[in-house]
Amino acid sequence: MRQSPDPTPLVLTLRSTLVALDPESGAHRWNLRLPMQVRRVFPLEKALLVVLAQAGESGAIALVELSSGMVLRRIELPFDPSGAALRDGDRLFVASEHGVVCVTTDCQLVWSGSIRAVQRGLFGADNMLVVTGPDGRERAQVQVGNESSSGNAGLALRDLVCQPDLRD
Repeated sequence: MRQSPDPTPLVLTLRSTLVALDPESGAHRWNLRLPMQVRRVFPLEKALLVVLAQAGESGAIALVELSSGMVLRRIELPFDPSGAALRDGDRLFVASEHGVVCVTTDCQLVWSGSIRAVQRGLFGADNMLVVTGPDGRERAQVQVGNESSSGNAGLALRDLVCQPDLRD
C-alpha cells in the first residue's frame, strides 16, 4: 500500500471524534475522541485548531497536533461557540449569540467577550457585550440591545466574512 509522501493526514470529523487517514492510501493514522462536539476545524501547518461546543452550554478551542492527534493546548469558553468563525493570519475569531473570542493560532487567549444582562435603573436591563483580556480585566462594555438570541451571529474583518443564513 502506497503511503503519501506528505505527512499531513486527511482529518474526518464525526460529531466528537477526529479520525486521521493517509490521504493517498486511506490508512488509519490516529483518532481522537473529544469531550464536546466538533463545530469547526482550522488547519495550520502542523496542527489543527478545533472549535468544540456543548450544545447551548459551553465550548472550547483545542490545538491538536496533526502528526499524533495529541491535544497540545485547550481553552475553555463560557459560551457555546456554535456560530461564525474565521481565521486571519495568526488569529482565530469565533462568535455566537452568546459571545465572541479571539485566540492565537497556538491557542492562547487574546481577548473574549460575553453577552450579559446589565441592570439599568429599577425596571430595565440591557444586553451588553463585555470584553475582557486574558487577565480577566474588563476592556470594553458595549450595549447590544434587548433582542432575544437569534443564533445569527456573524463576523467580518477586512475581506473575510462568515455569516450564517438569517432565519425569521
